[in-house]
Amino acid sequence: MAGICLPQSIKNKLKSAFNTGDITIESLYDMSDSERNTVFSHYVGKDSASLVNAEYEKAQIAAEKIARADYVTASDKGSFTKTATAGEFAKKLLSDT
Repeated sequence: MAGICLPQSIKNKLKSAFNTGDITIESLYDMSDSERNTVFSHYVGKDSASLVNAEYEKAQIAAEKIARADYVTASDKGSFTKTATAGEFAKKLLSDT
């Protein structure tokens, strides 16, 4: 399933923010919906921020389902879920294709 379509220049801004640490999956994971929308709006504009946030939330939910399905222990779940979220988010939203 394809994610939303963003211009390459916007994808590059997001990639740069992740690469420099301005945005981290850990920080996004701990934010509320409105806080993530505010962060994303700095990079993609207000109109697209809710779409980007929705993709992030889909990836987060998918990662949590994987964590539950694999019976990840309570102490390992948080780390695994954040890593899986990053992978799903990058695949669907930030890919160059």
